[in-house]
Amino acid sequence: MEAARELPADQTHAAFVFLYIAFNSLYGKRRYEGKEAEARKDREEFLKHLRVMQTRDMRFGQGILLKALEACRQPGAALIRNTLLRDTYWVKKEKAKEMREPFSRAAMRAEGSLDKGQHEEFIKLVLQRLTVLRNQVMHGCATYGPQSRGIKSLEAGLAVLKELVPAFHTLMTEYGSHVDWPPIPYPRTGSERHPDVDQWTE
Repeated sequence: MEAARELPADQTHAAFVFLYIAFNSLYGKRRYEGKEAEARKDREEFLKHLRVMQTRDMRFGQGILLKALEACRQPGAALIRNTLLRDTYWVKKEKAKEMREPFSRAAMRAEGSLDKGQHEEFIKLVLQRLTVLRNQVMHGCATYGPQSRGIKSLEAGLAVLKELVPAFHTLMTEYGSHVDWPPIPYPRTGSERHPDVDQWTE
């Protein structure tokens, strides 16, 4: 988060990467070279944990998550409507023109749920779109710079991450002790969870 804040305003791609790394460190528990199904399961587990932390936060009237969601509602809804952020389009299982109407309805339902103080559908759809956008960026499929045809998607994704990642971090700081978190997959050297490194020392 600090690295993203220190970047110039025009470094959209870099800021997105830094914030996605921060987000991934909050939810990702990949078992090393895992499969995409495992990444999807990681997100689902994170949403369950988020529900616990959000419930406790609402008891104290802070509304950390809902405030963040309201702040990024517009770019979040734009992501949900974006048919280019769904892998079924790229593998030619669905056509963009066939996806536009259901995607628009999904965004309207998700925003309607937000109006009722319910966040899960909105976040679930946003995280699905962000994952595809992340893949496009990290695998070199999104051209760098303002000339990129995907710059609007990237700007929307960045706007969402700027609001949600700090909110997630705050919730975990305040209420994370009420959730049973899995072990970190790559614990630091010296940690009790780190494997014995004597065999690698010359």
